[in-house]
Amino acid sequence: VETMYSYEWLFAVTGNTKWLDRLENLAFNALPATISPDMWSHQYLQMTNQVACFPMSKQPFRTNGREAHLFGLEPNYGCCTANFAQGWPKFALSSFMKGKDGIISAALVPSKANFTIDGVHVSCELVTDYPFRNTLTYKIKADRPVQFTLGIRIPGCAVSAQVDGKSEAAGGIVVLKRVWDDDVVKVSLNFETRIVQRPNEMVCVWHGPILYSIPIKEKWERVEYERDGVVRKYPYCDYYIYPLSKWNYALADDNFELNEKDFEYGFDPVNPPVTLKAKVVEIEWGFDNGYCDEVPANKEPLSKVQEIEMIPYGCTALRMTEVPFVRDNRNPDNEARLGNG
Repeated sequence: VETMYSYEWLFAVTGNTKWLDRLENLAFNALPATISPDMWSHQYLQMTNQVACFPMSKQPFRTNGREAHLFGLEPNYGCCTANFAQGWPKFALSSFMKGKDGIISAALVPSKANFTIDGVHVSCELVTDYPFRNTLTYKIKADRPVQFTLGIRIPGCAVSAQVDGKSEAAGGIVVLKRVWDDDVVKVSLNFETRIVQRPNEMVCVWHGPILYSIPIKEKWERVEYERDGVVRKYPYCDYYIYPLSKWNYALADDNFELNEKDFEYGFDPVNPPVTLKAKVVEIEWGFDNGYCDEVPANKEPLSKVQEIEMIPYGCTALRMTEVPFVRDNRNPDNEARLGNG
C-alpha cells in the first residue's frame, strides 16, 4: 500500500508511465493476494510460492516472526492493520489525474471524473473490466462544446493498442486534443501470454497486467484467542490455512489457453474472472517447517503431462507461482520449450 502510494506520486511528479505499470502490478496482484476476500484479515508477509499458512516451527523471515504470513487481525505487527485499507481508495483517486490542459486516464479502473474546463462542467467516465478484459470505453459529456486534452495511458504490458481504430504503441500516453461535447472513445489493448525468467532457474506466467498461479485447494481453520487484552473472535480472528491438493508442479509447455468467465468480484478465489489452461508435470519438491523448499529437489517428471487451470495471483491464498520449466523426456510427442520472457 505504501509503495503504491509512492508510485502514484512518482508518476504525478515525473510523468513517467513506468510508475503506473508498477502501481498496477501491485494493485492487481500483491494487494488482493494479501487480503482475505471478506477483508477482515490480512498478512504481514506473503510468499509467491505459498503452500500453507500456519505457525512455523522455526522463523524463516529473518527480522519477522514465524506467524508473519498468517491471515489475521495483526499478524507479526499491527501497522498493516491500520494501513492496508488505504490501498484501494488512494488507487481509485489516481484513476484520473489533472494535466496541463485537461485530464489523464492514469490507473485503468472503472472510474468517473468530474472537472471544469474554461468554466464548462465536464464528466469523463471509464467503463471497463480491465485488468481482466482488454477494452476501455471513455464516455465524455460536457455542458457545452469545449476544447481540452484527454490523455489515455497504454500499459507497458500490452503488445500494442488501438484507439478509435488507430494503432498506438504501448508504454506511453496517447494524447487526444479536440473539442468535446458528447463523445465516446474506444480503446482495445493487445496482450500476449509470456513466460518470465525468475531466479534459481524458475519462471512465472503473465498475461497482460495479471500474474498467474497454480492454485492449491484450501482448508481455512478459524483461530480465536485473547492476546494483550484484545479478544480475537470472529470476524476479527486469525486463520490457519492448510493445503488440500497437490502443488509440486513444473510447467511442461509454453502454450496457454485464455478463458474469460462471467464474474461479479474481480478477485474471487472460487469464481475467478479469467483463467489460463496450462500443462504441467509433477516433480519432487520438498516441504518442511510449513513452507516448500526454495527450489525443487529434482526436476525429473514424476507424472504424465496434466492440464490444469492457473488463476490470477490476486485470487489465491495458497499457490505456486515460480516453478521450473521442464521437458518430459519420456514423451516424444511433448514439444515443450521455454518461451521468451
